[in-house]
Amino acid sequence: MDDKMFEKRMELLNKSYKKIPAKSDATTIIKAIKEEQPPKKKRPFIHWPYVASFIGVLLIGTVLVLQLTLEDPDLTTKNGNQSQMMNDIQTELLQEIKEAKGLYDIRKIQAMEGLGFSEAVFSKTSMAKEAQQDLTYITSLPKSNMSVNTKIRMAKSAKDRINETLTIPSVMMKNMKTPLNQDEAEQWTRDFIEKQRDIFPLYEEILEGNKNLWKKHIENGKLNMNKFNDMSSNDYGRFWIINGGINNNGVKLTYDMDEDQLNTSLDYVYFNMFVDEKFLPNPYKLYINASLNPIIEDGEFNVSWEDAMERLMQYERILKELPKNSRFQEEVKLQFDHHYYFIVNGGVSNSIFTKENKLKPEVKKAYKYVMEKYPHYQTTGDLKKVYSELKELDFKKPENWVQHTPAIVSSELESNSPEEMDYNMSPLHSDEKLMDIYNRFSQSHRVGILEDLSIFDVARLYLFTLSVEDLDSEYELYAKESLSVDEEMFKMKNQNRKEPLYIIEGIDGMSYMYDGESDEVIGVNLHYANGDFANIHFMREDQAWKVLYTEAY
Repeated sequence: MDDKMFEKRMELLNKSYKKIPAKSDATTIIKAIKEEQPPKKKRPFIHWPYVASFIGVLLIGTVLVLQLTLEDPDLTTKNGNQSQMMNDIQTELLQEIKEAKGLYDIRKIQAMEGLGFSEAVFSKTSMAKEAQQDLTYITSLPKSNMSVNTKIRMAKSAKDRINETLTIPSVMMKNMKTPLNQDEAEQWTRDFIEKQRDIFPLYEEILEGNKNLWKKHIENGKLNMNKFNDMSSNDYGRFWIINGGINNNGVKLTYDMDEDQLNTSLDYVYFNMFVDEKFLPNPYKLYINASLNPIIEDGEFNVSWEDAMERLMQYERILKELPKNSRFQEEVKLQFDHHYYFIVNGGVSNSIFTKENKLKPEVKKAYKYVMEKYPHYQTTGDLKKVYSELKELDFKKPENWVQHTPAIVSSELESNSPEEMDYNMSPLHSDEKLMDIYNRFSQSHRVGILEDLSIFDVARLYLFTLSVEDLDSEYELYAKESLSVDEEMFKMKNQNRKEPLYIIEGIDGMSYMYDGESDEVIGVNLHYANGDFANIHFMREDQAWKVLYTEAY
């Protein structure tokens, strides 16, 4: 190696040293060396165990998908057509709404024709208003926040209510062809009474406006029904259709000479032609007759004393034959007490004694009548004691004549004590029927919805309104006679309650509470699981149980 070659290599070596970083960082050094090396062609690096694992997982997944597909052939279709399913459900809802509208139109026309009402008259009925409310509710469902399936269920339920609501009394009677169980009998009875009470005043209004058509058939203070019904469409026009509705729906007409008007009630003979005891048990039939043929009016009997005795015996039969848990037991008991009081004490303008304080001959005759005809009735035994007491006094009125009503107990009850008739408490939302009643009542606040509810069921509705802070419905559940404030003031006083009126949690039962202070007010004890109790007082108003409002609230 000559000197020139040696100097050249030393120069290259010196340059290489200068390129080395000051700090001996192995990573940086290696990087610098690699940069000086010529590029090499990269070969793909394959880790065969990983590849094998991946292929195995892929095969297992394929097998599982195939198995699921074979077990449920529709799985793929379902997963791929969720949107189509939702469209089908939405279509079903729209179909339910369409059917509801069609059903409403048909049933409305049928009801109007069957009653003989014009559309203007029919629109005044509660059945027309309720059906319209249900139809409005159904048509509003698409805009609600409920799930589509819930909307469909609610639409079907409302559609059924429209069908039931627009079924008139004549159809109800003529369709009675199979025996009813207790729940069905209770519902049928309630509906029938409600519908008849709905149409009676409208017929009376129409009759008053057409007095010239029936007044000529009044003979000896009574309406000659044969002549009245022997009419033609040519002579009476539209009134001929109305009279057909009166007859077909079992409406009885009675002439009131004092008021010079026709009054309506149930034609029980006509009713019995279609409603057989083997289909509707006898106590329910008797209750319908007593409810739609009241015999006390303006504080006195509007029938003979013997007929009044007959009605009292009917009430005893109803009380004994009705199931102990019947919704009508309380109402019948009140009516029994009311009628018994009139028979042994007399009314405001219809005393059982003459001005000379002697028992009236017709009353004495009625006492003998009932003792001979119904000797084995419990009430007859009590009336016999009253009769014997008066007989000892030569039927003169004693100075302090006060008679109390006896206790008539259902044959199914084991005890005469009302306190033992406990009502087991359950959450309102677990009872579909009561929840449905609450929903309807909270929307319309129509008292008729509550008419035949037991005092315990009204108590549950009341407690539920408190729990959900529904002040509107709470106010409507109070007896207006007991309210000392108007609705606006009531809401102002109660919208920010610091303490609840009642503790809702822990109530496991209710029972009657009789304090003897008033026959019109009945208390209900609330029993708590921990042994505590509270009470609510109720009174009848507008044919329904209402809560007694006091300033303590």
